Amino acid sequence: MSTIETTRLSIGDAHELAPLLAACAQERNRGAPRRPDEFYAELLLNDRTAEILGARLEGRLAGFAVFFDLPDMMNGRRIGQLNEMFVIQDSREQGVEKALLDAVAGEAAKRDWDNLR
Repeated sequence: MSTIETTRLSIGDAHELAPLLAACAQERNRGAPRRPDEFYAELLLNDRTAEILGARLEGRLAGFAVFFDLPDMMNGRRIGQLNEMFVIQDSREQGVEKALLDAVAGEAAKRDWDNLR
């Protein structure tokens, strides 16, 4: 059984995140493969509103989830929004997707969000 660990990513993870961002963009846009861009990864990791969780499969970063903590305009409480989730192709169907979803759901429970979109 594979070991999957989820953690919040920080600026020190930019080097590992950059190839996953490039693979995600290439898969979504179906264009020529993009080069990993560490500067872009650093910008995302330093964003003041987005939060990024990473999943490591056997110690290697295999996926990420980007989410936001937002105000609920109807009642003034907080909600979560999962904006993007990606797992590198060779790590799919090994539980990484579920681990990321469980980690975001854990944040929802910890923060007492009214809902998670």
